[in-house]
Amino acid sequence: MHVEIRCSRLHPSPSSTIVREFKISYVYTIFSPEDAAFDQALIDSLMADPELLTTFLDRTMTPGNITLGTFVNDVTVTILQGSTVRTNIYGSVSYAFLHGVTVNGANVIQTDLVAFNDVVHAIDAVIHVFQ
Repeated sequence: MHVEIRCSRLHPSPSSTIVREFKISYVYTIFSPEDAAFDQALIDSLMADPELLTTFLDRTMTPGNITLGTFVNDVTVTILQGSTVRTNIYGSVSYAFLHGVTVNGANVIQTDLVAFNDVVHAIDAVIHVFQ
């Protein structure tokens, strides 16, 4: 299985695509930072170092299908990189839609986008993982 990551700030041209290969077939939840979350120095670093880029991508994905309706407050989930991220809901889930769901402090700004058999949540910041 492979996942294509299309973020205009991470590509030198609109036609390029980063392809991440996975050895197992699985459903993933992807926490995708919006373009504004990236500063140029981070983009330059990621584009210059394939290993760093792979680590970065692994920090945005978790096995399983987490939709807005299944988010749980103050729970940690393990990401592909091996660390955990914490999800928080401020208010009720029905109110939380775009008003208080966070992943390691990054606000979820768009939820439940379907990509193949995966689900994508757009977030407003790059997820920082603390070991």
